[in-house]
Amino acid sequence: MALVPFTYFSHSYVLLLSSALASLISYYLKELSTSFLGFLGLSLLVLNVQAGLQVAAFSALIISLVYLKLDLRGGLITGLILIIVISLLNLKPGVSSSLVNPLSLTMFYSFLFSVLGIVVEDRKLPSRFPRTPTALLIYPLVTLILGSPESYYWWSSLSFYFNQSPLSLWVPFSYFPQLNQALGTWALSHLTSHFLGAFGINVYVASLTYVSGITSFLLFKKFNSRISTILALVYQLLSPFQDPYLLLGYAVLPFLAYLTTVKVRNPIKYSAIMLSSVIGSSFVLFPVSAIVTSVLTYKREAGWISLAILGANSFWIIPYLIFGGPVSPVISNYFFPLAFIIPAVMILAKWVEKTRVVIAVGSLVYLLSGLPWNEALYPVAILSLLLLLNEDVRKAITGITIFLLLLASVLQIANYHSIAVPSEIAKIDKQVENATLVSWNYSFPLLSSAPVNFSVLPSSLVQYFVNGNGNVTYNENYTGLIKLRSILPANLSVSYATWKPEIEGETILNSTHFSLNYSSNNISVSGSTFEALRGGQFIGWRVPNLTNFSISIVGDWVVSSYSEDFFLTYNLSNQSSYPINFNTLIIPFQSNSELVLFNGSSEFRSIGSGAPLPQRGPFNVTFSFIEAGNRTTLYSETVNGREFLEEVNTTLPDRDLAFGFLIPIHDELNLSLVEISYFFPIKVTESWVSWYSSVPVTVRLTSSVPLNGTLYYTSTPIKLEVNGSPITNGSTVQDLKEINFLTEGFVNITMLKSVDSKTVYVVGRPNVNTSYSFKVTPILNGEKIVTESELPLNFSVYNMGYAVKVNGIFIKGYNGTLPPGKNVVELVYPSYSTMEYVGLGVSLLSFALAILQDYVRSGLLLLTTLTRSSRLKAKGGS
Repeated sequence: MALVPFTYFSHSYVLLLSSALASLISYYLKELSTSFLGFLGLSLLVLNVQAGLQVAAFSALIISLVYLKLDLRGGLITGLILIIVISLLNLKPGVSSSLVNPLSLTMFYSFLFSVLGIVVEDRKLPSRFPRTPTALLIYPLVTLILGSPESYYWWSSLSFYFNQSPLSLWVPFSYFPQLNQALGTWALSHLTSHFLGAFGINVYVASLTYVSGITSFLLFKKFNSRISTILALVYQLLSPFQDPYLLLGYAVLPFLAYLTTVKVRNPIKYSAIMLSSVIGSSFVLFPVSAIVTSVLTYKREAGWISLAILGANSFWIIPYLIFGGPVSPVISNYFFPLAFIIPAVMILAKWVEKTRVVIAVGSLVYLLSGLPWNEALYPVAILSLLLLLNEDVRKAITGITIFLLLLASVLQIANYHSIAVPSEIAKIDKQVENATLVSWNYSFPLLSSAPVNFSVLPSSLVQYFVNGNGNVTYNENYTGLIKLRSILPANLSVSYATWKPEIEGETILNSTHFSLNYSSNNISVSGSTFEALRGGQFIGWRVPNLTNFSISIVGDWVVSSYSEDFFLTYNLSNQSSYPINFNTLIIPFQSNSELVLFNGSSEFRSIGSGAPLPQRGPFNVTFSFIEAGNRTTLYSETVNGREFLEEVNTTLPDRDLAFGFLIPIHDELNLSLVEISYFFPIKVTESWVSWYSSVPVTVRLTSSVPLNGTLYYTSTPIKLEVNGSPITNGSTVQDLKEINFLTEGFVNITMLKSVDSKTVYVVGRPNVNTSYSFKVTPILNGEKIVTESELPLNFSVYNMGYAVKVNGIFIKGYNGTLPPGKNVVELVYPSYSTMEYVGLGVSLLSFALAILQDYVRSGLLLLTTLTRSSRLKAKGGS
């Protein structure tokens, strides 16, 4: 039996044959066979695990064998057989030490622990020695060295999400419900993390694993089980430690079931049950588990217990029913051996109460079905099965059931892999520290110290982008949740200008001249219309000898399957095929586009988020690329006139490039213009504007307001023209809106303004303090924004359903004016907090009724008596 998990994981036929032959020996060992098979199976199972886990496993085995008073000499026989196997392996020249060394180590443990067990087996423990609590302590100590499960990776004081209050259903930009964990997982995780740091995760797991053993022992003892310690050990070994919430519910459930059977006053009993259910409900489906279990342990009052549990948890059930709850855990498929228990349980129906069998079988079947919420019945299935074994049933059925349960536990542990957070996470987090919102496309997003964009929000709200390689990019288009703008004095104004290079295209293709450089075989070409006839196809053009270039495309997806792509690649040829077999950058035409690199064979790798591209109908897009370190960088995407800065390294070389479209079967693309132009980026800030061009270029400035009076500017040497005529510094202008800058090389303009009765700044800051500061901090179900400025501010808030409060007063709409000085803008989700208050009121009322139920019952009885008496008097009078 011990060979099943070993064979499943090692796939070593040499060891399989050796262990199978060794197992046959157990037939002749008789009373030594149990310890022999135990040592042999364990040796093979822990063959390739770390030394600490091996020591813990052999310690647990020897304690169990001593406890069961079994002959330990079988362990010595195991050691002797391992010596023979190692000797045979060493006879083969050049045999790998990868097998000999682990076998030698387990041979040593077999001898060592067998001798230790023989030494202590006849020693009697003091009568007052806590045998059961000590036996139940072994497995929790083992979990201390297992490492942190993946689900716990974000339990760190550096994580923004770990530091959020569970009383708020909302964190910045995201619905993040933790209300059900307030008295359970949230409180325990923060307690252990505060005092023990990262090791607090291991302590949390070990503590709850121990609690599950103790609470289940109390329950089995209450049901007068003769093997309560063994059943408690089995229940403990099946603790789902890989999920923090399910683990807490699993540990609390036996205690709640125990409370239902305790004979105390109802106010005390029901209050304790309700409080336990609130703690256990860190596992969001715990009320379901508790209600089903109450039918199992105390059927007579199961209805009232169910109402009490639901009432106590109304403070989170009501908001979750309306707005949604957290994602439930997924039960691992390592528990497939539980399916084989069902026939044994059906046989038990002959001896035990039918209700218990129905609950056990029903829980098992639903658990293994994969249906929604099946994880709610995991603790119920394990507990109900073990409670069945309390009855006086045949030992064979008990043994088979316990073995299959333990096999599921072994598979869970053997397949467990602890998580290790890479050092790059800390470096990334340092770069996005204090950000208002981050687009995190790397691993371990919940470790971010800033809020992460988990929902579909405009890119203008995102301050930093973290791509799939861990590279961090600042978003030049970032505006944030609140847009602020200083209101200038009446004699000052700011022009919001646009700067556009006037460059003729190197290659221009239109409907009268639309030749292809590359295409796959099954593409239909009709003028400027292209259709994929079979499978997926591609069309492409070569990029001229330019390292900085832009590709402007005007077209129409006449027929679309919503899966078309633009690509940039190198060394493309007509021998290339689709599905693509060439190294390429893929930019999907999708509303939530993701930039992808393909290595030409099998690996797709995300390198960041792209601009939203039209999936159907007409489009006008421009992709701009620059050279950086002999590699091509995607600088920006312009969609229907709106520019999105990217600055993503494509890792493609800066020569021999080609571009085109990947077109799925039956999709139809009509192109009216494809233009390839020389490109150079223009950097625009409030204080300066700069660019660099290796060739003579003209840049056109278009002002948002007319310029009048005297024109002044400060810059590197440049030439200015208006309508073909040159102008100089100090020239007089009237109603001027367009200026051409004739430049070559590096240009840096630090000031450009017109002075008349009103001074208009195009470049540079006005000579007043226009600076302002603001800080966004979370509040209960909302955000608080504190601003400070010397000038009045115009503000507008992105509409996410907030109610807006300015300096303590609610306003209508999402924009307004703030006076100079310090101001507080609060953004609140009123409906969320209202539902929390309603749920909390129901929970408090439920607890009050539970505590005062004797008085309520007496009052109702008195009221019934008085009503009946008045009716009798009325009848007597008539």
